[in-house]
Amino acid sequence: MYGAYYYAHDCGIPYERNDHWMGFFGAIADNVVRKLRPATMLDAGCAMGLLVEQLFQRGVDVRGVDISEYAISQVPDAVRDRCRVGSLTGPIEGRYDLVITVEVIEHIASAESEIALDNLCAITDAILFSSSPHDYGEATHINVKSPQQWAALFAQRGFYRDVDHDASYLTDWATLYRRADKLPSDVVSDYERLVWTTRTENQQLRSSVLAAQRRLDECEQAGNEHSVLAEQFEKMEAEHVATRNSLLVARDALGVLEVRLGEALGERDRLASLAASRELAVHELDLMRKSRVWKAISLLLSPLRKARAARAGR
Repeated sequence: MYGAYYYAHDCGIPYERNDHWMGFFGAIADNVVRKLRPATMLDAGCAMGLLVEQLFQRGVDVRGVDISEYAISQVPDAVRDRCRVGSLTGPIEGRYDLVITVEVIEHIASAESEIALDNLCAITDAILFSSSPHDYGEATHINVKSPQQWAALFAQRGFYRDVDHDASYLTDWATLYRRADKLPSDVVSDYERLVWTTRTENQQLRSSVLAAQRRLDECEQAGNEHSVLAEQFEKMEAEHVATRNSLLVARDALGVLEVRLGEALGERDRLASLAASRELAVHELDLMRKSRVWKAISLLLSPLRKARAARAGR
């Protein structure tokens, strides 16, 4: 069931030594080492040992077990001696600071999964657990349960959620369970603390979302007002362009009138000059008429004028 075809086609992205899975398991290893600092670990359902390799590179004495002979055959050489074929429903050797099991238990039938939980709880005091609560479409997911159902099963074995550890670096539904000799009041107190913290965060996030929505509405209103102002500006700009064009036409017409005015002023000056010359000539003529020479010439020419008039009369 868990051979080459399964790992190539049934894990979403082909399950192999590629950038996606190396990055995924590398990030998990970083968080586990930094936040939990285990000296010894077991990867229960290790598949091809990719997480085992990442943890080993970070100095963890880690082992892996998986039911798939094909997957174990693909384990990197560096950790091949640390991974073996085996079932979680059978006895598990060793004792570990931390057991991690990632999307494994949902592949085991309900009755057998409780045996697997018994075996895992027997070899450690801390289990980092992730099991898909909603992926029913995968054919091998025969035992999908909600997080609260798994929490109840762990509680029956004396393991309770570590409410101070955020395991979302693994999956959104991952949980760190620790062995604890707790009274019901202690359990209730821890869960109430988690509920209160979560509720407070939700309320603050809701307030932030509502405040952001109000700001968005204000921005949208301002945007509408801006649109109106933009339309008014475009209209004013069009009127400005029309006015400017009218001014250009008027300026051209004014230029023509200025040319004509210049020509008229030139003609006026010419006529004024002629008028001044005429007045000067008339004045000089008046002076001549008043002179003795003019009077003498007039006396000499008088008989001639009379003779000419007489001939004209005949």
